[in-house]
Amino acid sequence: MSRGPFPQASLRQAEASGQTARRKEALESLQALYREIDRLASRTASLLAGRLRCRRGCSSCCVDGITVFEVEASTIATNNKALLEAGSAHPQGACAFLDPEGACRIYPDRPYVCRTQGLPLRWMEQGPDGSLVEMRDICPVNEPLVDLTALDASLCWPIGPVEERLACIQMSLSGRHPTRIGLRSLFGRTCPVSFGPCTKEDLAEVKSLLEAAGLDARDVTAGTMGGFVQGRSLTGTLVACAGVEPHGTSGLLRSVAVHPGFRGCGHGAGVVHEAERLADSLGVTRLYLLTTTASPFMERLGYTITARDAVPAEIRSSGQFTSLCPQSATCMTKDLKGGKDG
Repeated sequence: MSRGPFPQASLRQAEASGQTARRKEALESLQALYREIDRLASRTASLLAGRLRCRRGCSSCCVDGITVFEVEASTIATNNKALLEAGSAHPQGACAFLDPEGACRIYPDRPYVCRTQGLPLRWMEQGPDGSLVEMRDICPVNEPLVDLTALDASLCWPIGPVEERLACIQMSLSGRHPTRIGLRSLFGRTCPVSFGPCTKEDLAEVKSLLEAAGLDARDVTAGTMGGFVQGRSLTGTLVACAGVEPHGTSGLLRSVAVHPGFRGCGHGAGVVHEAERLADSLGVTRLYLLTTTASPFMERLGYTITARDAVPAEIRSSGQFTSLCPQSATCMTKDLKGGKDG
């Protein structure tokens, strides 16, 4: 059996390259939108000079529980990796990114909602009779000096247009309905993880993660990366990996590992699910695996113990079965089409 690139590996690597290009374009579009927002917000603030009390250290608008689109969360995570991995969130009750003095620790990368805080806001809602009614609001700190009812509409920030543009940027990146991420969740081990295919550029990190987990990675090469999937945090840390070796309609699930700092968060199950999705796309209907320590975990994911003799010959002839895993390892299987095992 050839140990070269798996079927569809080049296709999946091309898909990964396309994702990289889309991410770059989306982040550039986001930065252009931020520049436009800052220009317009600055203009509005200057026209309201003397009536706004916003200043450095004022955190009245910096409430807890703020959520942002994934593309904004990605920008924050990418540009503030050290803070998110080594720092700690501000105590609950205020924004997680405030420092002890109430100043923003990510000010250059703050999301859209924070760039218009303090300004008079206006939006449309449907009234009881079905007609549209304009609503207005402003930060309580600025309310005493701003008469919202008499204020010209041009001096109010309109809610809606920018949100729609942000959603379009997010859709161009993910291709699915936009989801939102809590700012507090970006800190530490709770940081959201996205799953997808590996490319040959991920080889060194994957081997390092496998070796740290005590797994044999001697046969993991650039040529086998097309059969691997990964999970990465928004800061770019490799959180989890897993590999699939297809042999006709049977496949070998191998090299499942999770970064020690991210264990207990469901990422092991996440990367196994992603590996099963890859296997299904390759025409695999049943997976087999060997494990010395993870059989209870794999049972929770639907895998059942099976005898080695019941494993197809092409799987038994793989390196994992013949030399890389000990004879004492537990053999397990799962029907990906939903049939019952045992």
